[in-house]
Amino acid sequence: MRCQVFAPSDDLSPVAEAIGVLGQPSPLIAASTHMHRALLSSGHLLFPDIRWLLVRDSQGPMAVIPVRCRVERDGPLAVMSLASLDRFEMLYADALVRENVEPEGVAPLLLKAAVANGRRADVVRLRSLPESSALRRMAKALRGQMTRVEGTSVIDVALGGDHWLTNCGRNLRGQVRQSENRLRQRGAITLRSPQSPAEFGAALERFIALEVAGYKAVRNALANEPGDRAVLVALVRGHAERGTAHLLELYVDETLVASQFGVVCEGRLYLIKIAFNEAFADASPGTFLMASLLKQAGAAGGFSAVDCCVRQPWHARWHPDIEMQEHATIPNKGTPRGLVLHAARRVRAAFQ
Repeated sequence: MRCQVFAPSDDLSPVAEAIGVLGQPSPLIAASTHMHRALLSSGHLLFPDIRWLLVRDSQGPMAVIPVRCRVERDGPLAVMSLASLDRFEMLYADALVRENVEPEGVAPLLLKAAVANGRRADVVRLRSLPESSALRRMAKALRGQMTRVEGTSVIDVALGGDHWLTNCGRNLRGQVRQSENRLRQRGAITLRSPQSPAEFGAALERFIALEVAGYKAVRNALANEPGDRAVLVALVRGHAERGTAHLLELYVDETLVASQFGVVCEGRLYLIKIAFNEAFADASPGTFLMASLLKQAGAAGGFSAVDCCVRQPWHARWHPDIEMQEHATIPNKGTPRGLVLHAARRVRAAFQ
């Protein structure tokens, strides 16, 4: 078993080939083959310090592990840190591991690989790890310090959207009706979804223009974040080619009032971004659009759960479950600085 480390400036064709070999259907967006391909093509715009750990044995690729590699301060020490790719509380990429390989068997390479100029990581930091992620299993195998945190809001619509809305409570149903009535006072309501990859591309551009025209213009708008834009557009287009992308637009007459997009992974819809026209804010178009999305749930819609990718206070009205995640910190006792970090943590733990 051997491990190679690839930087964005390297020939990444071996990594691309390994992603194609290792990609398997998964309910985790982080394990989506399309997410890994999007990061391979554009991840350097989002994470300039991105690296890919490619593990092989005599049978071929065993694992692809995308990480960030950077020097950071930890108290008085300047340490080499190997970190997971997380952004907006959403894990952007899990490790891809061959079907007949246990992640625990690959885990030691996180500490042994020469990640930068022949230097190993002094500490590994993995954030926002869902319970079923391969990186979480690696962290457990390495006896990392695990911290349990609230993860994402997930709306369970396994019994269908109509059933869910019938049982969601009178107040929410009233809010949805009020939103619809106010929108209809402004014109005819139309819901539109693109069908072809080309139509998805055009609809994504309309979303980006709508988002930057609103309150997100100064923060987190894709138009102002070229790295996020490149990765997410590549992700959605990859899923669109497989028929597993989602984009829903709400129009009043011919005015785009609200839009949302995401991807479906093995029956779970990841709702990545939403935006609305602030000229229609009094009609709460986002509420109506969300209800319209939930009505599509079930066999016909191709999903039985909606993962909001983050947790926000406004999610509460939709009565989501909160899926827990974990952060992991793993000092590398095989390096002098890592050994100091390990000792310092043991001392702190003894006095707590």
